[in-house]
Amino acid sequence: MAYDVALGVERPRVDENVEIITRDLTGGEQDDYKVTIWLDGIRPTNDEVVVSDSLIIRKPTRADLQERVLDRHAHYWHALHRSTNFSCIAELRVRTHRVGDVQRVIDRHITALRLFRLGSVSTSRYHVSSESFSTMSNFAINGREQYGRVAYQVSSGDAPLLSRFLETVIPAIPSDYEYAPKKPDYMATALRWYSEAMLATAPKEGTVASAVACLEALFLGDNPSTEIMYRLGQRTALLFRLFGTPSDTLAAMKLGYEVRSRYVHGAVAKKLAESEIADILQNLCEYARIGCLIWLQLTALYQHRRETLLHTINLALVDDDARERLSQWCSAIQFGRKDQMLSQ
Repeated sequence: MAYDVALGVERPRVDENVEIITRDLTGGEQDDYKVTIWLDGIRPTNDEVVVSDSLIIRKPTRADLQERVLDRHAHYWHALHRSTNFSCIAELRVRTHRVGDVQRVIDRHITALRLFRLGSVSTSRYHVSSESFSTMSNFAINGREQYGRVAYQVSSGDAPLLSRFLETVIPAIPSDYEYAPKKPDYMATALRWYSEAMLATAPKEGTVASAVACLEALFLGDNPSTEIMYRLGQRTALLFRLFGTPSDTLAAMKLGYEVRSRYVHGAVAKKLAESEIADILQNLCEYARIGCLIWLQLTALYQHRRETLLHTINLALVDDDARERLSQWCSAIQFGRKDQMLSQ
C-alpha cells in the first residue's frame, strides 16, 4: 500500500490487500494459482486450444518472446540458463491450499502430455503466481535444457479427447515431488525410463535401451533374471494384442532387445541401416508409451495388483479362461489403443 501511495496511485488497494494478507495469515480459502509453462514437444495448429476450464495450450505470442526480466530476478530465473526452448505456452489454473501441490500438478501434467502421443514433451521454465504476499506463492523455476527428437500436433478438435485423457490419467501418475517411497515404485521407474527415451541426448541405441528398460520395469516384476527376453517379449506381445497392436510386436521386441544389450554392455553394435534403427526406435518408444498407459489404468484406476496381472498374463499364454479374464479387464481401459490417440 505504501508502494502504491509513493507512486501516486489515486486509490490504493486497501481492501484488496487487507483481504489477501488476512487469508495468508489465517490459511483461509484455497488460493487460485496461475501457472505459465513454456513447453516443447507440442505444436498447436490453432492459435489457442482450450482443453478445459483449467488448461489452455496456445502458440507463443510476441509478448512471450519479449519477456523482460528485472535485474533482481535474474539470479534465480536465468542464472546459468543459456536459452529457453519452447514450441508453445500452456496456461494452467490450480486451486489448492498448498503451493507444493502446484508443483505436483505441473509435474503430472507434463508427464501426461508426454504420454498423450509420442512426443518429447518437456518444460524449460514455468512461472507460478497468485494473489498472495508469500514469496512461496509467486516464483519461477527453470528446467533442464532439453532437445526432444519428436513433437506432435494438437488442435482444437483434439481438445475433448485430451481433456478426457488428462482427467483419466493424471490421478494415477506418480510425481517426482512426492515424498520418496520406502521401496522402489515400478511405475515411477518405468515413467522415468520412458522420459529418458524421449528426452535424453543419447545415441539412438541409447534411446532404444531406455525404452526397453521402461518395458522391463512394467513386465518383469517377478523374476527378471530368468529368460528375460523371452518373458518380456511374450508378455508384451500378448497384452498389446488385446489393444489391437500389430502381431509383429514380438519380432520388434527381440530386435530392440538385441540393440539394447549391445549398447548396455558396451559391445559393438550390429550394423543396421539408418532407417532400420529409426523404425526400432519409433516402435519401442511407442510400446513404452502404450505400456505405461495400460499399467497406469489397470493398477491405479482399477486397483489390480501388479503380481496378479503378471500371473494372469502368464496363464493367458496357455489358458483360454485366463485370456478371457485378462481381456475383460483390458476392455475397461479407455486409453491404450494407438488409433485412439491419433489426430482427429
